[in-house]
This record gives sequence, structure tokens and C-alpha cells, in this order.
Amino acid sequence: MTKKIILYILFVSTPIFLFSQKNEVDSLLLLLQLTKDSAKVDVYTQLMWKLRNSEPERAIEYGKKTIELATKINYVDGLMKTYSFIGVCYRNLGNYNQAFEYYFSGLELARKHLAYEQQGYAYNNLGNLFIYQEYYEKAVEYLLQSYNISDKINNKKITAYSCLNLGRAFLALGKLDSAIIFLTDAYNIRNELNDMQGKAVCMKYLADIYNEQGFYDKAQTTYNDALNTANFKDDKDLLTDIYNNLSQLFLNKKDYNMAKNYAVQSLRISKDIGLRMRIRDSYQTLANIHFETKEWAKTAEYQRLVILYNDTLFNQQLTERITSLQFESEKQRQQIEIDLLNREKELSDTSMKRQKMLNLTLSMILILAVAFLVLVIISNVARKRANKLLREQKQEIINKNIELKSQNEEIKSQHDEIYLQKKQITDSIQYAGRIQKAILQYETNFNDIVPNNFVFLLPRDIVSGDFFWFAKIENNIIIAAADCTGHGVPGAFMSLLGVSALKEIVEDKLIFETDVILENLRKKIKHALNQESIDSDSKDGMDIAIVNIAPDFSKLLFSGANSPAYICRNKEIITLEATKNPIGIYIKEKKFQKIEISMLSDDMLYLFSDGYHSQFGGTNNEKFKIGRFKNLLISICKEDIATQRRCMVNNFINWKGIQKQVDDILVVGIKF
Repeated sequence: MTKKIILYILFVSTPIFLFSQKNEVDSLLLLLQLTKDSAKVDVYTQLMWKLRNSEPERAIEYGKKTIELATKINYVDGLMKTYSFIGVCYRNLGNYNQAFEYYFSGLELARKHLAYEQQGYAYNNLGNLFIYQEYYEKAVEYLLQSYNISDKINNKKITAYSCLNLGRAFLALGKLDSAIIFLTDAYNIRNELNDMQGKAVCMKYLADIYNEQGFYDKAQTTYNDALNTANFKDDKDLLTDIYNNLSQLFLNKKDYNMAKNYAVQSLRISKDIGLRMRIRDSYQTLANIHFETKEWAKTAEYQRLVILYNDTLFNQQLTERITSLQFESEKQRQQIEIDLLNREKELSDTSMKRQKMLNLTLSMILILAVAFLVLVIISNVARKRANKLLREQKQEIINKNIELKSQNEEIKSQHDEIYLQKKQITDSIQYAGRIQKAILQYETNFNDIVPNNFVFLLPRDIVSGDFFWFAKIENNIIIAAADCTGHGVPGAFMSLLGVSALKEIVEDKLIFETDVILENLRKKIKHALNQESIDSDSKDGMDIAIVNIAPDFSKLLFSGANSPAYICRNKEIITLEATKNPIGIYIKEKKFQKIEISMLSDDMLYLFSDGYHSQFGGTNNEKFKIGRFKNLLISICKEDIATQRRCMVNNFINWKGIQKQVDDILVVGIKF
């Protein structure tokens, strides 16, 4: 109560006194002199948050004072926030080891006191740190825990942070479609919360994706929107990152002067606030620019600085990466040393007992002295033999350690080689994904033909075997959703073959009857794959659902090859049954059937592949199944299109959890 009264007096009763200071930081420093106990801790945490990106070292100094005060007065909430904010500051400085220590301290304290909000922030911070250390799969695991906690306590701010960092993780993994989904969700939530700074961060990462896809004009526009939206007084880290990425964009466009100007600005600001990672990134960009302009001396100098900063940033990271490889050998070495100490102790105890026996025997019977002396000699010989054996065992342990070290070095070398090969393959597949997207049509064009629609397309790998296709010719709106055999690269090749055949059938031959389209498509696929008989080696093909919608949306024609469609009317599902035949060779081919149905206002049409309801997950790690899928459609069909898509995405993420995605996902929804 006292804290609230003090803050009320300071912020309401004396505004002229406070706001006469130079800025918000000056106001907070003044408050430190006027508050005490928990209120003072709260001011300290506000001050740290203000300085985290612009003056992280100064923020850490305040944080250590805050820990001392919060511990003294047992103010747990303030202590948890302080651990979190200090971790952020160390992360900005590139000191990941210290950042981990403070993040984990905050998480343990939050678990102990069942503070779910702080647990959500802690999991999010740790996931973010795993992104910086390039452990992207581990990052997704922690970020999903943060996402689920935020959903449980209905905290939109944490949800936005989790979506932002999940988008960054999927961007780093090359899963650009997933990255766009999460970054768009983060942007929409922050727009709802009127968080302008947060929106600018989302814009920046969306621009990174456009730059990665080669859409340079769109990327430049989005970067400029972020620059116009953000307040860089408190977040110079974001400013340096945008400048550096703009430099890379102009480098891609071969505008070397603009590229150099942005890189130099990024480097100057990074040096002013001591952000080692941003300094490294700026040097790398400058090295790339001078390489393209054939200024070899400057290229070599900047590359030397990059290596220098990499050593500073990632030596600790590289140590952590090989720790797991050395763990077992270290355990073996420690166990052997313990065994040696136990043996030495046993020998020492035996020697003491024998010496005591000698003294007792000499005091009792002098005659036994000679016999006892012989016994001592025998004991000494045995001890020498034991010591010799111990020395041999110790040398053997040393040799084994040398051998294990050599094996570890070989494992690391093999790991580096495998990583390089994987990167080269992944880069090639990502380029193939760009080609596939260029050939397939985009949702923005689809919106011009069917305004009230959503498309949820999520490849299992970088390229997809699921595709949707559409065309508007004369008074016919043709829409198809297909699931090709396989996924990844083989499925993508089949999808391109399917799109090419559909274009020829519909756009060139002007065939609009859905059953006739499928008959022609089957012939073309069989001919393209040399499927002359059921004994042919190739059994590839596709399942597909296709509709022809009247221009006034009053009726539609439907045909399907192993792929039905659903109409949701008055919260009931109407199933448009497909012909039980694929597109491709089949043991007993049937003629494709056509269904004509009148549509009502507010009806929802859903076309889909089997990927969504085939996904494993939930508490029992089981398939989602078609029954749950129908119930999901019934529960969302009355919502607006944007909400339906968001519900489809969130439900899939929560069901999948930490399980791997088993198939490509495609769901198309159209409101009449």
C-alpha cells in the first residue's frame, strides 16, 4: 500500500518536477532517491529495461544493486525480473555464459514460487539464447513451452514474444513459411496491444525473409517502415541490425555506395554501445562489400577482424558443443582415479594394522621378532608390487586419455564436415523452394479472385508435395487442392508436374467440367511417368479435389480423386465424396464422378490434404484423425476468415507439441 501511495504522489502530484528532467532515465534516477524497499526495486528494474539495448553495461551495474536489495527485503517478484533483465544485457554484450546463468536462476526461482508469467519469460529468454548459439531445434522446444504457458495464463505480451522468436528460429532453419506464420501472428498481437517498438521488430524480421527470398524492393520498403515506426533512443541494437541488413540488401542489388554507407553507420553505433556481435556482423558485411569491389587489402583486414570477434564470441560456444563428446571419457577418468585412491587407502590401512601388530608382538614375545621381521619384508615386497601395478594402471589411464582426446578431435572434424555438407544441401533445397514458389501461384493473387479465403500451407520440409492451384477463365472459377506421393524434393517435382498439366487442360484446352479435367489429368500423369501397365515400376501420382464455382458463388461442381471436400452449413458437415481412384496408374480404374450442389450465403467450403489429420501429438502421442478435424471445422466455421486460419495454425502447433511434423499440411477455406 505504501509503495502505491509513493508512486502515486511521484507520478501524479509532482509531474512538473519529474518531467523537467532531460528524459525518462533522468526521471527514474530521481525516483531512486525518493523511494525505498520494493518501490525502489521496481524503479531499478524499469531503469534496467530502458538501458538494456542502449547501455547494457550500465544496466548490469544497476541490476547487481537490485539483486542485493531485493534479496535483503525478500522481494521475490523483483528478484525474478532482475535475473531476466541482467540475462538480456549479457546476451546483448555477447556474454552468453553469463546470460545462461542469470536466465536459469530466474527460471528456478519462478518454478519454486509457481510464478507462471516469469516462467514464460524465462523459457522465452532461454529459447532466444539458443537461437544466438545456433541450437535452433533446442530453441523451438523452449519457445513452445513459453508459448503454451502464455496461452494458459492468457498473456498476449508473452505470446507475442514467443511467436517472434519462433519465427526467428524457423527463419534460421530455412522454414520460411513457418517463420512468416509466427512473425505475422506476433505483429498482429503487438498491433492489438499498440506496441509500436514490438511491431518494428516484427517488421525487421519479415523484411529479412523478403531479402532472403530475393524480393529486394519489398524488403527495403519493410525495413524503412520499421525505421519509421521504432524509437531507437532506447533500442540502438535494433537500429544497428536494420542498418546492417539494409547494407546486405544494397550489396545484393550491387549498389555498393549505399551498402557501404549503411554498414559504416551500423559499425559506428555498435562500437558506441559495445555490442560485440553487431560489430562482428558489420565487419563481415564490409568484408563482403570490398570483396565485390575487388579491394583485396580491405577485404583481408575486415575478415581478420571478423575472425578476431568470432574467437571472442564463440570460443565458449565451441567448448559447450564438444562437452557432450568429452563427458563420457571424463567420467571414466574420474572413476579410475577414485578406484586408485581407494586402493591406496586400503594399502595404507593394511600397513597401519600390520605395524600395530608388530609393536604388540615385540612387547609380548621377543622371540617372535625374527618371524615378524620376515613378515614385514614380505609385506614391503607386496606393497612395492602393488605400487608398481598402480603406476602401470595410471600410465594406462594417461594413454587412454590421449586416445580419447584424439578420438574427440576426429569426431569434431567429422561433425564439421557433415555440417558443411548439410548446409550445402539445405541451401540447394531452399533455392529449389524459391523456384517452386515462383511457379506456383501466391495467395495475394488468389485473394483477387476469391476475397473471403484462407490458405494454410505448411511443408514438412523446405519444399512441398502438397499444392493448391486456381484459375478464372470466362465464367468459371477453378480451384484445386492436391497431395502428391511423397514430400520434400520428390513431392515438389510431382507438384510442378501437376500444375503444368492443369494449366494445359484448363487454360489451353478450355476444359471446365471437373470430372473431365480429372480424366485428362490422369492421362497426362500416366503418360509423363511412363505408367503403361499396373506392373510399371512407377506407382507415383496424386490425390486431388477440384471445384468449379459459379461467378455469383450460387453453386459449384466438384470432383475428387481419393480426396473429398467438406461444406460446413449451419454448423453441420456436408461431405462431397471423392471417387476411390488416384491420379495415376491403378489396379481398377473408375470413371471420375461429378457432383453439382447449390451454395447458400455463409456456407464454408474446405479443401484439404491428409497431412493435418495424420499428425501425431497430444498427451498420448496419437493421430489427430478425421473426427477431430471435422469437429475443429464445425467449431470455427462461423468465425471470420483471419480467425479461422489462426485457429487452424494454433491448434496444429499445440497438438504437435515437440513431435516432428509427419507430412505436408494444406487446408483451403472459402466463405460463400
